[in-house]
Amino acid sequence: MASLRARVVFAGLLTLSAGAVLVAQTRLLTFEQLTVAGTSVGITAATLTTPSGGRPLALCVARLETAQIRFRVDGTAPTASVGTVLEPGDVLTLPRIEDARAARFIRTGATSGVLDIHCEPQP
Repeated sequence: MASLRARVVFAGLLTLSAGAVLVAQTRLLTFEQLTVAGTSVGITAATLTTPSGGRPLALCVARLETAQIRFRVDGTAPTASVGTVLEPGDVLTLPRIEDARAARFIRTGATSGVLDIHCEPQP
């Protein structure tokens, strides 16, 4: 009897873990490490494209490494002195995919910044 219970519990755990794997695989985040140099750049189209079989992307979150940069989300290129400043370690959340498509970035000094960007699908 204990052996049968153990098998039933084990089968249930297998089912749950298989479901967790399925959920994790269908989440399909996109990622990009974007170098921000002396010319304005945006997040690449590939990062902003919904992965095959995934839900439409909803938002992007970026963490700045290395050096200060500026950004704008109105579709206009920032300059080294105009735009909102991001400091190394800051996290920028772009709550709509349209904002992520419009976002532009540029470094403020001689050292390029690096943005680690994750975009995720709608819940």
